[in-house]
Amino acid sequence: MGHTAQQRGPAAQNAGRGEFAMTLLCDLVLPLGLFYVFRAAGLSQLVALLLSATPPALHTLYTMVRHRRVETIGVFVLGIVILSSAVSVISGDPRAVLVRGAVLTGLIALWILSTVLLARPFVFRALEALLPGKRQVLDQLWREDPDFRSVWQRITVLWGLGLLADAVIRVIMAYTLPVDSVPAIEGVLYIVTWIALQVVTQLWLSRTGTLRKIFGPDFRMFGRKRKCAKDSAGVEATGQ
Repeated sequence: MGHTAQQRGPAAQNAGRGEFAMTLLCDLVLPLGLFYVFRAAGLSQLVALLLSATPPALHTLYTMVRHRRVETIGVFVLGIVILSSAVSVISGDPRAVLVRGAVLTGLIALWILSTVLLARPFVFRALEALLPGKRQVLDQLWREDPDFRSVWQRITVLWGLGLLADAVIRVIMAYTLPVDSVPAIEGVLYIVTWIALQVVTQLWLSRTGTLRKIFGPDFRMFGRKRKCAKDSAGVEATGQ
């Protein structure tokens, strides 16, 4: 049974990476590429933005059908897409479509911040999903180590505030920059925000010793384990 659990760990992680790659493709790459393809073909800004919003919507629908369950976040995303599209069509203003991403990001940020009040915050839940093979270790650390709990609560606040700042920047861009420039700049902002939050998170986890608590005292974020370094030193000494 333990061997089976270990086998499921890498499989679950690979599946998670695959879903992340598909989400990145449907929610970022395809909408961005389609918008500029449609604009090059002569479509108006509004029509190009509306058509480029179809990949995220179709991906959300596909995920619901595949897993045979209606997820709140999926319904929420579809609702934002439909509402912003309707407002844009009625007003004829493409900027109403551009601000859709900001609204979605801002609401998600507020939801992430609200999970700090729950038994286990969002970022820690995400960690559990990414490391199914470490579920027992994570459960024990969460129950017995108040410093461990505090780190994940603060990191959840970090992600919530980071995404909230991202949403504010998106609103400013949507109403101040040229419409044709916004999709590309939003794509860059998405990458910059994600990388910045990831870097700060990993440094925080490393400096607080949280990663060593999860993976063992020999864990190193960069480079091999300490034991490997000692073994290499021993081989060199023997050679001399």
